[in-house]
Amino acid sequence: LVAETMPKVRLEEVLLDAGGLPGVAALSEPGRTRFGPPVNFLEPLLREASPKLAGDAGRQLELTRIAISLADIMSGIAGDANPLFSRVRQDLSAAVAEPKRLAGSQGGGMVALRAGQGAPTLAGTFSRLAALPPDLVLTAALHLDAKQQAWLQEKFSKRIGLNAARQLRDTVCAAVETQNMGLIDALRTTTSSSKAISGVTREVAMQFRAGKLAEVDFAALEAGLRAGGDPVAEQEGARLAAQIQGLDLAALTEGKLDPQGVADVMACSQIVGMMLTQFVDGFQPPLDTELEYGELRAPLLDVLKNVASGNWPAAKYEGEVNRRIMNRLPAEAQAVWRETDVTYAQPPAADAVVDVQLQHAVTLLRGMMKTLPVGARLEVPGMGLAWNRDSYDAVVDKQVQLLRTLREAEKGSDAHRAAGRALGPVRSAAAVLELYLALQDALTKAELSPSDALRGLSGTLEASKGALGKVASPAFAQALDEVLDAVRGIAPRKREGSYAADEDTLPALITSHQSGCLSAGWGVRIWGLPGAAADANIRMLRVYRDDKQVWRTFLKFFPVKFEGYEGPALWVENPVADGGGNAQERALLYRHALEKAQKMGIPVMCGADYDPGYDDLFQVARSLGRDVKSNLPVTLYFEQGNTPLQHSDGVLSTGQGNNTNKHGRIRDFRGDNEFWERDKQMRVVVMPS
Repeated sequence: LVAETMPKVRLEEVLLDAGGLPGVAALSEPGRTRFGPPVNFLEPLLREASPKLAGDAGRQLELTRIAISLADIMSGIAGDANPLFSRVRQDLSAAVAEPKRLAGSQGGGMVALRAGQGAPTLAGTFSRLAALPPDLVLTAALHLDAKQQAWLQEKFSKRIGLNAARQLRDTVCAAVETQNMGLIDALRTTTSSSKAISGVTREVAMQFRAGKLAEVDFAALEAGLRAGGDPVAEQEGARLAAQIQGLDLAALTEGKLDPQGVADVMACSQIVGMMLTQFVDGFQPPLDTELEYGELRAPLLDVLKNVASGNWPAAKYEGEVNRRIMNRLPAEAQAVWRETDVTYAQPPAADAVVDVQLQHAVTLLRGMMKTLPVGARLEVPGMGLAWNRDSYDAVVDKQVQLLRTLREAEKGSDAHRAAGRALGPVRSAAAVLELYLALQDALTKAELSPSDALRGLSGTLEASKGALGKVASPAFAQALDEVLDAVRGIAPRKREGSYAADEDTLPALITSHQSGCLSAGWGVRIWGLPGAAADANIRMLRVYRDDKQVWRTFLKFFPVKFEGYEGPALWVENPVADGGGNAQERALLYRHALEKAQKMGIPVMCGADYDPGYDDLFQVARSLGRDVKSNLPVTLYFEQGNTPLQHSDGVLSTGQGNNTNKHGRIRDFRGDNEFWERDKQMRVVVMPS
């Protein structure tokens, strides 16, 4: 190809890397991650330039070197590289045809041209704009003015994450493509927050890569940035306000909107709209008439605020109420409970390719794991903490004690103030130790791919970010930001076949009910949804066929007591096949619950009140040789969470007054006690091995 299109170029001149640019040999180098053959990009670049460089050996060599470099980059882009390649191809062709344009509005360059010093060269342009990614150099040289180029050079000369770099590159290309150059100036001069700026570049880049630039309101984005606002968040908030009457997310979050969080709320618009309509003082419930729906509005809004601002799922497990609930579990079980596990009927194939960005993120985490013990401070007065599991357990116990003091001591008392002062360092130490132990666990599993390792760590990484900034140097926080940037860019593994997953997203927790009293279609007991979303001890367990939900149930944990055991146990609510699930898929649901409980090191139980499928858990556990107990008297301890109510088909029916089915007024029945105690005959209890 090179010999045919650039006959003046000798193969030995372009075979090997030189001058910081790859040679032809690099395009076939084994072990390089590629998403398309490099020749598919190299050929059109060379063929289009060939007629314009006939007889000019120097320019042919220069062009060939740069074309090889661009083809190398293009072949490493995951997804559709065509939008970016089209821009690169146009600009390379223009630069070859009219090299004088490479001077752009660079004053010195134009003076040099007028002085007869010749047109700028490709190599000179790449050298002048060396801080830019090679696939952006020609676009910037041809279309941006001097101030815009200088700003871009400054941006890319700083240490920014790969995703952020790609988004900025694609935003510039999109602005050029649509002739909205004012957006670049708005980005350059805005006083908006870094989060708002990232929101704009993320949105524009996403539409650029998808070939949907016609859907971008460039004028609104530019105006919002020039006003120092957050235009993407404002657009999303307005869209959501129109969709869910009475909900102003921008006001609720004080303008701190997260795009994915807003999308999650919008995915729940029908049921959220119903709840906001009904959860007001004086509303007459359609079924459980003794309930006061107005008191559910505040916890619902708190959930929506945390989801929309990007503080989810961390908020589901943090805060005084949820930390109290979580501390019913052993420290190791808490980390397992927070993560989404998947149980496949048949194990899936491994990821076919690994993005270099994910490899880089894992490398950063390995470095963090090694340097945390010397670069972070575990300073809790009176506790000689070390980087091990024992210290983590000790600091978690200390946190529990302090939280108990804060609850029980009189506000404003010396004891209350002392506990408040001590809690901050304790929480920070617990979060950083949890991060360190999670890194040790995840990064020593050789069988995990980088994407799977990062997926498993995502919750812990998000939760530890604030604490890490308090006890370690800024370099750790910067590295964590870069890793989180990569984690957010991971596409969920495409799941195929039958599989079960326990989830804590807002859509999973409140929209999975396709039938029944919690569904938007009937909705007579939607009072149960705020607690299901807000409380730390409740997750949604679903079975899927490919991407179709076929079974769903709540997975919960409670303190329990029965002969030979006292402690937390996993409870499986009665499964519902409102997606058309079969008996084999129901058995998969129970197998998932069994494996989750085993990882947590606690018993799992089901079958208190009506549940026709409990025998599945019995049979699966017996097939694995596990210790199974049948028809066992169990005392369950229910505590009040973020709402006074909790919905349950299986363990909270009382037969008292109107409270006869599917709900428990925990506040009413516990009285002045910490727990509402209930004795149940549990049909199946499986002990951990």
